[in-house]
Amino acid sequence: MSIVNLAHQISQLNRNSIRLFDFLITMSLDPPAYILSLQNNIRARPISWEGAVRARTITDADLKKIKSIDKVRKEQRRQTIEGDLDGFVKLFLGGDDVQSIFQAAAKRQDILQYLLVLIGDLLDGVFNSPCSQITTLIEDV
Repeated sequence: MSIVNLAHQISQLNRNSIRLFDFLITMSLDPPAYILSLQNNIRARPISWEGAVRARTITDADLKKIKSIDKVRKEQRRQTIEGDLDGFVKLFLGGDDVQSIFQAAAKRQDILQYLLVLIGDLLDGVFNSPCSQITTLIEDV
């Protein structure tokens, strides 16, 4: 599946979700030093992923997907996401009566912060596309 398919799936979301997506893209372009410092701090924090699975905050399948793209080379991350784009869309955005990882972990601020930083890294590293290119893809679909 390609970035065009991802853009198509995103276009299926309501307008508020697209506004959030645009905001995330905009934030990923050139964050201030303070934001970079916060992101680095969040990346360095240990997350008890296995504890979150035991507490049923996230599923074992969610954890496997997160670990497959966390703390790996950008190229490996890109290949992993392209290999299961539908799965990652469902993980981060939900769908088909499945809640997103953000909904599942709503009570765990540490996990939410980490996932937001991870999404920012994905936008910066995997898609490697300027905001205008991604917005154009969304509008074209």
